[in-house]
Amino acid sequence: MRRGLVQVIVAPVSVLAVLGVLMFAFQFYVQSRSVLDRTQFDLIKVGDSRADVETRLPSHSLDGAPDGLRPEPAGVDDCVYYRTKKYDATPVYRLCFKEGRLVDKSIGVDVPDENRRRDDQ
Repeated sequence: MRRGLVQVIVAPVSVLAVLGVLMFAFQFYVQSRSVLDRTQFDLIKVGDSRADVETRLPSHSLDGAPDGLRPEPAGVDDCVYYRTKKYDATPVYRLCFKEGRLVDKSIGVDVPDENRRRDDQ
């Protein structure tokens, strides 16, 4: 009975530990592959086609905007975010597309807390 109790406890804890390590490793991998070089960012021009822009981008983008960034421009279809440096949450490069063309490119930085509160009101 003790052996069964140990297996019931040890097996799920072991599985959770392995999943945690795998998730951490995947996050580490994605973060290291989502850095856009400043030279490449400068070469990208508003009006470029999305297909042309994507040839100059890293293999991975961030899952979305980091917390605290200014809102995306109105009327865009999609924005993608890339790190400026490995493992730094901000600043980030933001590229926004509409109808297959780049319509906005910017360096996103945190909105200061006092401005964030004012924007929320």
